[in-house]
Amino acid sequence: MDAPHRPFIIRHGFSMALIHLTLAWSLGILAARTWGLPWPWWALLFAAGLGATRALPLPWRRAGCLLILALCAGAGRYFLSQPRWGAHTLAAYNDRGAAVTVWGYVSAEPEVRGAYAQTEVTIQWVDLGAGPNAVRGKALVHLPLYPSYTYGDRLQLTGHLETPPILDTFSYREYLAARGIHSLLRQARAVPLPGRAGNPLLWGLARVRRALRGVIETALPQPEAGLLAGILLGMEHTLPADVLEAFRLAGLTHLIVISGFNVSLVAQAVMYLSRRWAHRWLALWASMGAIGLFVFLVGPSAPVMRAAWMGGLALLAQRVGRRSHGLTSLAAATWAMTLVNPLLLWSVSFQLSFAATLALLLLEPAISRRLYAWVAESPAGAAKGLLFLGDVLLATLAAQIATLPLLWAHFGQVSILALPANLLVLPWQPFIMALGAATLGAGLLWAPAGHMAGWLVWPFLHVTLRVAEWCGRIPWAGFTLPRLPWPLVWALYGGVFLWVLKAPRKVPHLPSRPTVPRRAWWGALALLLVLPVAVDTLATLPDGRLHLYVLDVGQGDALLLRTPRGRTLLIDGGPDPLLLRARLGRVLPFWERHIDLLIATHADSDHLTGLIEALEHYRVGAVLQGPLGHGNALSEAWYRALAAKGLKPQTIARGTRLTIDEGLAMEVLHPPAHGAPSVTQSDNAQSVALRVSFGQCRMLLTADAEADAERDWLAQGLTLQAAVLKVSHHGARGATSAEFLSAVNPQIALVSVGAENRFGHPSEEVLQRLEAIGAQVWRTDAQGTIEVITDGRRLWVKVHPTRR
Repeated sequence: MDAPHRPFIIRHGFSMALIHLTLAWSLGILAARTWGLPWPWWALLFAAGLGATRALPLPWRRAGCLLILALCAGAGRYFLSQPRWGAHTLAAYNDRGAAVTVWGYVSAEPEVRGAYAQTEVTIQWVDLGAGPNAVRGKALVHLPLYPSYTYGDRLQLTGHLETPPILDTFSYREYLAARGIHSLLRQARAVPLPGRAGNPLLWGLARVRRALRGVIETALPQPEAGLLAGILLGMEHTLPADVLEAFRLAGLTHLIVISGFNVSLVAQAVMYLSRRWAHRWLALWASMGAIGLFVFLVGPSAPVMRAAWMGGLALLAQRVGRRSHGLTSLAAATWAMTLVNPLLLWSVSFQLSFAATLALLLLEPAISRRLYAWVAESPAGAAKGLLFLGDVLLATLAAQIATLPLLWAHFGQVSILALPANLLVLPWQPFIMALGAATLGAGLLWAPAGHMAGWLVWPFLHVTLRVAEWCGRIPWAGFTLPRLPWPLVWALYGGVFLWVLKAPRKVPHLPSRPTVPRRAWWGALALLLVLPVAVDTLATLPDGRLHLYVLDVGQGDALLLRTPRGRTLLIDGGPDPLLLRARLGRVLPFWERHIDLLIATHADSDHLTGLIEALEHYRVGAVLQGPLGHGNALSEAWYRALAAKGLKPQTIARGTRLTIDEGLAMEVLHPPAHGAPSVTQSDNAQSVALRVSFGQCRMLLTADAEADAERDWLAQGLTLQAAVLKVSHHGARGATSAEFLSAVNPQIALVSVGAENRFGHPSEEVLQRLEAIGAQVWRTDAQGTIEVITDGRRLWVKVHPTRR
């Protein structure tokens, strides 16, 4: 048969065959889930399809048989991936209503999500009350941050097993099923057990990843450290939620996940170094080994595995003397990944990674050819300038076009600032990778060297974060739209595919390629780098005034005092350690790693939790605390952290007076100095309340003091008048009485409170009382971090907004 009459799958050889077979395989997986037909029906369809191909010429018959086989094989692989419930599967015990006790081990590194740790536990035994039964399965558990657990820790857990829900716009059940998790353990209470379980190799890997993250966090402040950990190590949840939201609105989330760029950089670096002392073939194998080690280190997420497969196949092609073909590599990666886990086709990260890669292979060249054709026909200078910008932005434009329908369908939001945002930050990413790797390597050898290297990479990380935050604060940065129906998604992709097919096949010849103004371009980028770094750094230097920051740490308290000479006092740390360090990193100089005085007002988790990691990442001069006591996991973790740093806390009570800096004094108003607290008293009743005096300005910081404490102060005749009041207990109705406010008479009332918190803070009654005395009310849930500045006579208030 002549070549033009042979089927496309055969005429174009192995590459096209693999692409078409992978497409048929994927369609089989999708069809098996969509149609829900049992496997006997697929057997009948397979037989019918084979029968239908008998009427075709022999080459077409072979191609049809292969495609039908791939289609049915994909469907069969989907059926094999479905869970089979039985008495020995954990999910069989879901939704029983009664509490169950299970035994198992932590099978993945817990992910810190604010004030709790999301923990994956492999369950081995379950007990409903009649004795333990052996089971297999995984459960997702929310546990307190303290005591902390790591991979391999054995646990006994008591709680309620539930089936993951299907939400209105998102199937949490399918999302977890792709990870092999079919149960949630609600209201869990954990008891650690002796010994370890799991894979010793994975246990060692978890230790290495924690050590590497520790090196980065020692060398850099947050949130820059979190950004670098995401870029270099592929770690998730290393940035606060508001920063992640800013990256999403700016269309920059691809920067904080491992992608083909990271993998190619690793491979090229190893290739370059290896070829200096080894044969080219050995260098290729060394690069392939480096890719494998890199994947093992950062974790086999969908984007990482896709990039690793494609990178490995490209190196293998060089090894056998063949040219690498991007579409073939992408098809092979897709087939291999869905062979292991066919549910990846419903993974948003897999879909976005696949679409972006396909855009770079097909859409970017088509846009480039059309752009060159237009420039060839329009010799105007503006057209040539557009050609230069096109060279910079083509990849970003193609990726944005390809991922837009998916983002619209999954999240109902569209970013319109992605192109300018990427234009501003993409040139710095190679510097971040290179200098970040140098910081990591130097920090492993010697911590001070890591600090110095961190100073070099910090400006690039800082500007990347600033661009994301600037874009995120623009009200029209992203639009919320009704979710795009999937038929329209496929229609849009069909239109893009047709547009690519109609693009010119050859790049038009230009008489003279436009001169790229690289000096002006890099000069503008350097200015963009230097200006925000200089402005933000100068803003954090001492200025002879007292600064009080009410840090936006959610539903909790964290106050930072910076004295006129630059000394730092941290009062409480909020419930989220990562969020605290991110807020401190925004208001302190980037080189600052010292806190002169740390005060823990009481043992509630929304005040004490963040201080524990602050002890780990900052050098602390002295520690003061209220009567915290012992006996719970949080306070024990606090005392262990103090002992690890060689610090001995001093318990303070009413009458304690401190001179913090010249002209700056602090007096303790609560708790009273009358011995140990009663066991019936709450932690709030023992909160440390402070009065800060600077010149003619007074600030009253009441922590979570209750109405009984306020009545005691009034009865004792204490001088309470203050221009600034930190409202007690997040504005709860049980404090901040009218009599107390009359005595204080504040001009400014500061409320540290979480947005839409379940406690209803601040209460309407307290807000009305504050309004009645004419106080200005500033709230962290509405304004973000609040900064009060005074020179001892006048007051200024400045806000640092947080994206909600």
